[in-house]
Amino acid sequence: MNELNLIIIWQSAEFCINRLLADIQSQFDIKLIFVIKWRPENICKNLNKLYPHRSFLLNSSKIYEIGANYSGCRLYVIVILDKKPTYISGINYNLFTLKHRERERYKVNFLHTADNHEDAFKNINSLLGISKKTFEQLAVYPTKFVHIDKNKRIIYKKKLEYDIFQRPAITEKNKVVFYLQYEFFNRIIFFSKRLKYIIKSKRGSLL
Repeated sequence: MNELNLIIIWQSAEFCINRLLADIQSQFDIKLIFVIKWRPENICKNLNKLYPHRSFLLNSSKIYEIGANYSGCRLYVIVILDKKPTYISGINYNLFTLKHRERERYKVNFLHTADNHEDAFKNINSLLGISKKTFEQLAVYPTKFVHIDKNKRIIYKKKLEYDIFQRPAITEKNKVVFYLQYEFFNRIIFFSKRLKYIIKSKRGSLL
C-alpha cells in the first residue's frame, strides 16, 4: 500500500543535504519539496505549531539543533511516497530508522519525520496551510529527483541524470566544519543574551 508521508531537513543539515536527499531517494519517492525560510521572531511560534505538545523559547536546545541563527532558519519540507510502509506502535518504521541512522552518522538530530500519514498532513497543514484534498493529490505527482545547488535552490533532475550523480562523501572535514558552525552560532546567541542581561542589570542599578 502506497502512503504519503513527510520529512523535514533543518538548516543545520545543509552541509550534507545532497547526501541526505540521495539516501531519502534511495528508499522513497519524492513528490514535492518546499524550501521555507522562517524569520527569527517566528521560529519559536512555528516550532510550537509543529510540536504542539512542547513549548519552545529562544534558549531551547531545539533552536540550536535546527541551525537557527540571527537571520532565521531555513527548512526543506519534503513530501514522500512510501511504497512499503511498515508500522510499529503507530509509527512508520521506515522513516524512524532513516532518522535514527542519520542521527547516529552525524551525531546531530537534523531530520524531522512524521509518525504516520495523518501526522504528515497535520505537519504540512500547520506549516503551509495545505488542505487534506491537496495533500492527498500529491500521491499521483510524478516522482522528482532532487539536488540542492550552492545557492540553496532546488534543481530537479531526470532519472538518468540523478543516477550518475555522485553522492557527497561523508568526511571528517565536513563533520568538523559543521561542528564549528554549530558552536559559533551557539556562542553568538549566548553572548548576545549575556550582554542584554548585563545592560538590563546596569539599568536597574541606576534606578
